[in-house]
Amino acid sequence: MEEPTAHVQGSTLREVAPVATDGRTFRRFLGQDAPANSVVEIEVPHIVGAEREKLYVGVGVVFFLAMVVALVFAARRASFRVVSTGGTSGMAQANGQRREPRSQSLLRTIADLDAEFEQNPAPDDEARARYEARRTELKAELAGALTDERR
Repeated sequence: MEEPTAHVQGSTLREVAPVATDGRTFRRFLGQDAPANSVVEIEVPHIVGAEREKLYVGVGVVFFLAMVVALVFAARRASFRVVSTGGTSGMAQANGQRREPRSQSLLRTIADLDAEFEQNPAPDDEARARYEARRTELKAELAGALTDERR
């Protein structure tokens, strides 16, 4: 594909040897003894790069909008989940919506118990014994719930 060239005209202008810089060749013109009121006209050809830049921006906007739509869809889908904290084991169906497994509820309860115990900087022996007894009880329930869910 032939590169478009600029049209240059003016009084006392003459073209001299071209120069190459950064892999591009540039035409050079030399003007000597030009009168003060002389006019130089340069017609620059249409550059394809500017059109491509508009295309790139358009594609970027389309991708951005697609990501926003996907994010909204994912957020709406996540908000329809129903979390249950007790009752049945496994993934029970209620009103067409899924409930959280009993094992997940017990795990969360154990984590809450641990976090609450860690809040106390210096627990006494009685508090530590209550904590360990409750944690052991919850872990036994968790083992039973996991066994039920595997069946």
